[in-house]
Order: sequence, then C-alpha cells, then structure tokens
Amino acid sequence: MSGPGGVDIAAASDGTVRIAGGDGYASGSAGAWTSDKTFTDGSHDAVAVDAADRTHVANVPYGFPGTPASADYYTDSTGPWTSAGVCGQDADQEPAIAVTPAGVAHVVCRVNQQLWHLVGPTFATTEVIYGATDGYWPDVAMDAGGHLWVAYWRGGSAPGIHVLTNATGNWVDSWVSRSWADGITSIAIAPNGKVVVAVTRAAWASNPGLYVATNRSGSWKTTLAVIDYAAADASVIVDGDGTMRVVYDGYDGIQDIDETGLTAASTVKLRVHIGGLGGRDRVASGASGSTLGPDAVGTEGRTSGPAGARAPGAKGWAAGG
Repeated sequence: MSGPGGVDIAAASDGTVRIAGGDGYASGSAGAWTSDKTFTDGSHDAVAVDAADRTHVANVPYGFPGTPASADYYTDSTGPWTSAGVCGQDADQEPAIAVTPAGVAHVVCRVNQQLWHLVGPTFATTEVIYGATDGYWPDVAMDAGGHLWVAYWRGGSAPGIHVLTNATGNWVDSWVSRSWADGITSIAIAPNGKVVVAVTRAAWASNPGLYVATNRSGSWKTTLAVIDYAAADASVIVDGDGTMRVVYDGYDGIQDIDETGLTAASTVKLRVHIGGLGGRDRVASGASGSTLGPDAVGTEGRTSGPAGARAPGAKGWAAGG
C-alpha cells in the first residue's frame, strides 16, 4: 500500500531501494539514484520486488474516494517496462501489491466500494474478497506458500482492523483490533510464517497509541505496545532473522521499534527509540498474547468514516508489498 502522497518503497536483494510515487519511479542506493519510468498521472503507488530483483508497481491515479479511475500495473520483469490494466472500473483507494518469487503480481484494492483481489499478468483473474462497502485501505503480504494475508480497516458492526487470508483455501476473516479510532494498518510475515499487524489508535480513543497484533501463539492477540496520543502512520516489516521493526509518527517525531521475540511464543520485548535512530531507548514487555487495553467495540462512538486515519509510512520490504 502506498504511503503519504502515494509513495511506497521496497528493497531488492542487492541492497538497492525501489521507490514509486507521484509521477514516477526511482531506484538506487545512497548517493546514486536513477529514474527510468514516468507515470502519466500523479498517482497512488505500491511497489514490490520479486526474487529476480525485478520491480512491480500498482498504480491508481489521484482522486477523492469515489472518483473514477482505472488501476494500472507496471513492471520491468522482461527488461523494458511494460504495463497492463488491472481493472477498468472505479478504483477509489490506494492499491497494495505482493509478488510471488517467480514474479506473478497480486493486487488488492478497493473497487466499486468492495475489496478486490486481481492476479497478473493479465489481471483477468479477479475475486471479491470483501463485498460490503465499509472496507478501506488494504495492505497485503504473501507467505512462503503463496497465500495472501490482507489487513484492512472496516466499519459497520465490527469496526477496526481485520485480516483476511486464503491460507486454508477459502477466505477467512479475523477481527484483530476493535476500535473506530484505529487508523490505516500495515502487515508483514515472519520467516516462520507468523503474521504481525501494526496500527495506531487516535487520540480520542480510550487507549491511544501503537498496537501490535500477531498470531504467533496460534490465535490472534493484540497488545498496546506504546501509549502515544500523537501516534499515526504505522508501518511494519520483519527481517530475515525474525526481528519485527515498526516505524510510526509519534509525539517525539518519527519512532522506530524493534522486537526480537516475534518468532518466539514467550515474552514480548519492545525497544522504543524515542525521536528516531540515535534517540533515547525505552523498554516495554508483556506476556505473549497479552491484551494491554484494546477498546471495547463502539466505545469511541460511530463516525462516518475512519476517523483519525492517516496514510502509513513507506513499506514493502519484508512484507511482500
């Protein structure tokens, strides 16, 4: 899923970074950036990199929700850049993308007020994975078996963050964070297949701050990781060694958190770096599966939309999109 201004980022195996957003795309490393593709419109972009370090971009033009726009797909997987239409209908939210090691793209976006899953390269294969009109801002990750995990914001009678997966063959929905004050979410998968979701809860909630949900114990458990009234824009990845890393915008500026116990089923230990890298450290811990304050359903009151939500920071590294 794209971040603020429609920008997304992914890293290749050689350490170079791919950025897509606005009107174009750039790649490179520190001190050496190149841009070899321009999109026709200012756009919301999501970018992923396959096992061959080829780039895949899902693109939806700028516009207010409900504004007609066709989602498009761009890739350099065959050498030169090629493009394809993802769908010819109204795509009114930022897309999310994941790719298989072989480079088959899977795009999830809000189309005709529903959440759709579309499969490249022709995107003729489509399915509606959530058919109601109150699902917004999906993010997608792919596990080692090629199954998709989609985190999204939902309203209606079950407000908050949900996770959809087809890991069992059929799409199954889990309600992992239960508040109208939940913002846009981010999802990633650890090397052992466990899933982690990060989301911030707005200041008007009973317990605002950064929340982390994971299924590592076998069922979904949600923890209030950091109390922060200004928390917004959470983005999560998991390193190859299983270390969870979360970045979010907080009261003291950009915060980065790492948690080395994601692949264990014991104690959660979070290091919170105040003010970003090089700042002061705080340590918080809690028993695995603890629920340190998720709000009861509806305690913040109903709104007409995802109140307090802001687009997440750039992501896509280990999350597969």
